[in-house]
Amino acid sequence: MVGPWPYPPGTLRALRTIIGHHYVICRHCQRYTDMEIPKGMEDRKYHPCPFRCRLCGHRGELETSVPAGFTRDTLAPDRISP
Repeated sequence: MVGPWPYPPGTLRALRTIIGHHYVICRHCQRYTDMEIPKGMEDRKYHPCPFRCRLCGHRGELETSVPAGFTRDTLAPDRISP
């Protein structure tokens, strides 16, 4: 039998657990990277997206697939927004 979910709902941990792998995309720069959740940030709310683009500073979007024409950024987003 499965017990109740022991973590807060609406978090990055819940999103990753329920849906799986995500990408962080920047529509402004047309770049993407894999969603890496820093240790200790698993229980941050996923909406609005806490990741920001390391180049332009725009808030990223979490997507399960990469839009056509986007370029992979080899570095993860370096800022977590409050």
